[in-house]
Amino acid sequence: MCSSDLRASDNKTNMLNYLAQMCENKEKYKDLLTIQEDFPHIEDACRESIPQAQSDLNKLKAELKQVEGAIKSAPDQAGDRFVEIMTAFHTKANKTLTETIELHEKLEKDFKDLLTYFGEAPSTDSQTLFNHVNSFLQAFDRAQKDNVKRKQLAEKQKLAEQRRKEMAERIAKKRAEGGGAEEEDSGAATGPKKLRPAGGRNMLDNLIADMRTGQAFAPPSQNDVANEALAVFARLKKTGNN
Repeated sequence: MCSSDLRASDNKTNMLNYLAQMCENKEKYKDLLTIQEDFPHIEDACRESIPQAQSDLNKLKAELKQVEGAIKSAPDQAGDRFVEIMTAFHTKANKTLTETIELHEKLEKDFKDLLTYFGEAPSTDSQTLFNHVNSFLQAFDRAQKDNVKRKQLAEKQKLAEQRRKEMAERIAKKRAEGGGAEEEDSGAATGPKKLRPAGGRNMLDNLIADMRTGQAFAPPSQNDVANEALAVFARLKKTGNN
């Protein structure tokens, strides 16, 4: 199973996201964030096959054998420089081929050690292994970019939430300053609604003001508050007469 298939319970992040985040947070692992730079030729390696390289070398070796045979069987004729020229070519080409074969033998040994290191089967082809490595590097790179996008989105959401909270606080403050301790009182049937300060003394002041404007004497059926005002006025009048 690929690491990108192992997902968290929220199904939003995978194992590679977690690994990339851990490398980002821990100083000793930060070098791993640029691991792609350690494999500059990985894509070329994916296109090459070690067995095919061995086959090509064997073909070159056989062709040089033919050149060697042609040199040995060439007639010795005056003025013919075939043997001279081909001998120089064969010497140089054979040296290059020998060095290349030695490098290839070292390559095969190193590749076997690599298979053992990664715990792969000895029969694993080089293209298969390097394609796996390349796929991992690409997926790890995508995981890093996903983490950056997710972090940026979280910061934007946090900023938006903070702005909404500040806006709500400003609205609440304006409401409090404009009438948080006030009560709504209806006017006459045709008059506009007004806000009256709450409290006993303020209620009496409001009542007197309503009596002066005539609102206190509105028909009972039209205004319950006016009914209450009439009742209070009657009690005040009775107290005054006593």
